[in-house]
Amino acid sequence: MSAAHHRTVTPRLRVSDAVLRAFDYACVMRDLKTASMLLAVLADMQTRKVSRFGGDRRAAGVEFDAAYDRLRRLEAGSVGGGPTSAAGNATLY
Repeated sequence: MSAAHHRTVTPRLRVSDAVLRAFDYACVMRDLKTASMLLAVLADMQTRKVSRFGGDRRAAGVEFDAAYDRLRRLEAGSVGGGPTSAAGNATLY
């Protein structure tokens, strides 16, 4: 067997999952400007996805709403809580 057959399979993330992870990290670091910019990227991605495909099979709208609420709490000075989704629990490299 070749070495390719022995590779560990890494679960694939959607681009929106990666952006959400970056958003969560920006929130943890209290980099609200970056978090806000990433939230705008997520909003744009969701708008284009809905207009092109009629939405996502997963509850992307719920994740976006949670991210929006978290950013608003951070901007207001309250504690932001944990990651916005399960994607936020992964280690960032």
